[in-house]
Amino acid sequence: MILILAIFACFGLAGSAFCQSDPDLAPVNKLAVVLEESQKKILDSASGSSGIMGFSWPGIIAGLIFSSVGMIAFMYGKKQGELKPAIIGMALMAYPYFVRNTVLIFVIGALLCGALYLWRE
Repeated sequence: MILILAIFACFGLAGSAFCQSDPDLAPVNKLAVVLEESQKKILDSASGSSGIMGFSWPGIIAGLIFSSVGMIAFMYGKKQGELKPAIIGMALMAYPYFVRNTVLIFVIGALLCGALYLWRE
């Protein structure tokens, strides 16, 4: 029972001064510090715009949408034997892998979709 109270005390429910004063509970105090640091890192990475490998979450979703449009355009161009939709479709599928800025992903995607619409013949 005392050990459980000491663990709760080290995790901040009753204050961490108790663990620092007792040398037998020093490993528990170190564990509490490590857990607090890892929790802060997880919360910082979840709330920040880091996303996956430096890509932001809106950028990832925009890349997924534009890549899907590109796949459809590429398949249409391949099926119809037209070169313009196939090339623009390949560009739409490939560029999100190289652009990390979310605004640029939207701008380039909109321009390529506009080019796909204008040069549809």
